[in-house]
Amino acid sequence: VWTRKPSQKAVFKHVWSGTAGEFQAALLCDNSADLFLNGVKVTAWSSYTQPWTGNLRLKPGDVLAVAGSDGPGETGNKTAGIFFALALGGRTLFSPKPSA
Repeated sequence: VWTRKPSQKAVFKHVWSGTAGEFQAALLCDNSADLFLNGVKVTAWSSYTQPWTGNLRLKPGDVLAVAGSDGPGETGNKTAGIFFALALGGRTLFSPKPSA
């Protein structure tokens, strides 16, 4: 997911409505991102070539948020972007899609 308009910062948020359980998560970002679960920082990451991976224990109503930043000193479009996915048993259950 990328920002639609040039912006060095963007926040993406999702309220989990799936079943409760432990899920595998992956995060890539351009250029950096903080992943939050219910307002608590899970990780700070800064790679678009090597993903952060970890397990997240979720229940319905949990709030996932990613604050992405393109970083100071960047040239070009200046669009913050992230890839985030949740999987269970090798099957992707959630990955944000850009809005129309």
